[in-house]
Amino acid sequence: MPNINPRRLKHWRTKRSLSMEELAATSSVNKSTIYRIESAAPPKRKTRANVLRELAKALNVKEEELAVESDPVPDKPAREPKDRSQVSFNLGNRDRNALSFVSRRYRINPSTIVELAPLLFVMVAEDSLRKRAERLSALHAARLASGTLPSTYSDAAERFEHAEARSIRIRDIFGRQMDDPDIQPPQLPKDVDQVGQWNPLEAHIKEWFARTGEMGGISDWECGPSYSVCREVALAFAGGDEDLATALEEGWMGVHEVPAELRSNDKAEQRLQWMRDRVAAAKSEFEERERASHAEFRAVLAKLGPWTTTKSPSDREENS
Repeated sequence: MPNINPRRLKHWRTKRSLSMEELAATSSVNKSTIYRIESAAPPKRKTRANVLRELAKALNVKEEELAVESDPVPDKPAREPKDRSQVSFNLGNRDRNALSFVSRRYRINPSTIVELAPLLFVMVAEDSLRKRAERLSALHAARLASGTLPSTYSDAAERFEHAEARSIRIRDIFGRQMDDPDIQPPQLPKDVDQVGQWNPLEAHIKEWFARTGEMGGISDWECGPSYSVCREVALAFAGGDEDLATALEEGWMGVHEVPAELRSNDKAEQRLQWMRDRVAAAKSEFEERERASHAEFRAVLAKLGPWTTTKSPSDREENS
């Protein structure tokens, strides 16, 4: 069996900014195993080959880097030790679960995903603007080529082109600065895609999901983006339970809420049952709040008088 140097394992785990729990999640090696390796008294500890392979893969180092007997070379101190700072913002269970699923799929630290987020957002947003510009150009060419559109349609298309061109120019990725967000181009040749949706970025992302066949998607942005990613990771975490996986994607409970004593592989059934109970309790609490809110609303209406109730006009005439 191969050897793992405890000090080297701890060095690389710390260097990657991973807790034991996060390394366990990204490597499929139990947290207790990682703890036993790191806390071993001898300079190295024999372990199974697959454990060394999984840990090296999760830490993005060669297996020999963890197995060599010499102590790790300490990192040089950063030139600017204060260049990193704490950023505080709230994440709901839905977004926090998505971050966890992405981290598990690609075996990277969640902080790396956050660090890359501005770059990736710019890439997606600029790609959306570029495609909108291409479609607008095709729409303009088709409008000029037809020459047979009624003036009403032609005028509407021209107004739309000006509004869409301005929206693209000012990088209005959500289409919020369109003069008329409901305007749509007239019926032109079928090979010209309609553009100018209320939320062009949402449409762009939906196209990406449809084109790639990726499991997941995006829906209503009215109250913020609602999306699902890494469906297969959610399913694996939910033990293949489709309903439970959907509940995790929707944020009815947080992956981080699972008790530590239920995270090991031999506690899979207990963990799944705890999760189902937690989701059921969260949904029950939500339904109870909804009922209370509706009851309070009906009580307010009742105090305002019969003309504010939901009675039919005939009922109101009989009461008058």
